[in-house]
Amino acid sequence: MSQVPGFIGWACKLAITLLFSLILWTQVPLSTGQALGQNPGDQRSNETGNSAPAFTDIQGHWAETVIQAAASVGYVHGYPDGTFRPDNPVTRAEAVTFIVKALQRVQYLPDINLPPDMMAEYFPDTRDHWAGQKGSLPLAFSASLVTTEDARAGNRFEPDAPATRLEAVIWLARAVNPALEARRRIKEERQREGWSAEAQAAVLTGLENIRWPFRDTVAEKVRSYVMQGIKSGLISGFPDGRFGGNEIVTRGQMVAMLQRLQPIASLSTQHPEINEPVMPERGRIMEARQSWPPAAGKSPRTLNGDNKEDWPALNRLVMALRSVEKLEPPSGVGDLPVAPPHREMLYIRFADGSEDILYPAVRCETTPTGGRRCTPEPDWMILNSQVVHSSLLWDYYHGQMQMDMPLVLSPAT
Repeated sequence: MSQVPGFIGWACKLAITLLFSLILWTQVPLSTGQALGQNPGDQRSNETGNSAPAFTDIQGHWAETVIQAAASVGYVHGYPDGTFRPDNPVTRAEAVTFIVKALQRVQYLPDINLPPDMMAEYFPDTRDHWAGQKGSLPLAFSASLVTTEDARAGNRFEPDAPATRLEAVIWLARAVNPALEARRRIKEERQREGWSAEAQAAVLTGLENIRWPFRDTVAEKVRSYVMQGIKSGLISGFPDGRFGGNEIVTRGQMVAMLQRLQPIASLSTQHPEINEPVMPERGRIMEARQSWPPAAGKSPRTLNGDNKEDWPALNRLVMALRSVEKLEPPSGVGDLPVAPPHREMLYIRFADGSEDILYPAVRCETTPTGGRRCTPEPDWMILNSQVVHSSLLWDYYHGQMQMDMPLVLSPAT
């Protein structure tokens, strides 16, 4: 195996590889109706996406619907004679190019070509191949969709050999792996922070614990890729219960798998939109209790973190708490010299067991007669015995006191 000469060449290759690995990890989620890039062997196109070409050989085929769906947005192309040839085999280079073009179409991979040397150092037989020259193989290699584990005898990639179903699934599984890893971190974070069962279940797609569903098997070292493909909805196997990993993958099967990338939009690195009242590092607000002085004539009110009807008010409280600043208060602003009985108070308990207690700060001044006058000071509060600034916290506290009910506001985003 040849090596890139010199430290500079090695460093440049490493930098480029890291760059495109980073791009893959910051992918844009796939959107509805976007699926398959162009196979270089195809010549019939539909770039406008207005209507699908009428392929003459797919009527009644099991993949007819997915082929038409992909063709309708211009992600699939047929041959000049009007055929699609869904049962034709796909070569290893074509399969990788299908995946790269599909991901480039939705900006999951950068729309650029890389020089053949990026991959030819490890797979010499790709240097002069069309997929190496056009950059789809080097880009897939730089983004770790293709790795040295895919080598065949003699460090050869064999780009013109037919691709197997197992190989196609491995390359697709690697494509979705960064999003799955991000989702796994979100799941662990939500478990730690005490999110509801609904919120935790929202990030389970692609992470479920399942048993091997097929009656045939694959090598243990690649089993995880197939399991990931199953959990991500990319594959389901044959009607007879086989996976058929060693069978040749066809054009129709490649379209079907790439069309199934659509549900993986839910595997983006963004949190699912569940507006629970959560504080970073502390978890959900499990309880918030407001107490008032006797003169208010109101009983203490408790907001329950498990009650969705209380979420708008608790989300507003989260926003207010996150606006807190620990500034030097103006002269005379602070706690009362002597704590009066039945002080107005807001008590908050988080999922990690921590608690916050707060009440209004006051400004105290000496009167002309030598007495002392203390009045509430807007925008300043006593939070866990420390004077802090937060106009949102003041508004929340007094809004709750005046309304004696959760504030019906839009959930925090």
